[in-house]
Amino acid sequence: MSKGTEKAVGYIEALSYHRNRFVDNYLYVLDTTGPDNINHVDLQRSITLTVAVARDAPLGQIVNQAQEQVLKPFRENLPAGDRLELAGAADELAETLNQLGSIFILSLIITYLLLVALYRSFIYPVVIMVTVPLGLTGAVLSLVLVNLIPGVLIPLDMITCLGFVIL
Repeated sequence: MSKGTEKAVGYIEALSYHRNRFVDNYLYVLDTTGPDNINHVDLQRSITLTVAVARDAPLGQIVNQAQEQVLKPFRENLPAGDRLELAGAADELAETLNQLGSIFILSLIITYLLLVALYRSFIYPVVIMVTVPLGLTGAVLSLVLVNLIPGVLIPLDMITCLGFVIL
């Protein structure tokens, strides 16, 4: 024990509870080792495990492996009321993927509304929005069939062709 700690413990032992009754009559001080602090998340005790991975390792694959190989066995034996969660970059990845899905749906709705305003019809935009992905699939398949590696210009050309098709 450090001198400051010994002084504090001695002070606690010498505290008077009631006239001639001292705290050390009711408790004893045992010097042990333990955590320096207890972390809390949402007012519950928490344990943080930090894992370092290679910089070029794909985060999604690592998160899936951690879910299957580490977290799944622990969750099966987890007492009631306890939680086991991923945090940090893994949590941010899950949140980003959820936001990406909702933003994609929002972009489809905005695109549809813009095409409705452009063509003044509710059916033409649906036809365009169904045929454009099919056209892109055909363009990519044709590149694969001729064994052509796309550079910078090919995707730009595809976007230009999409503009011609839509207008």
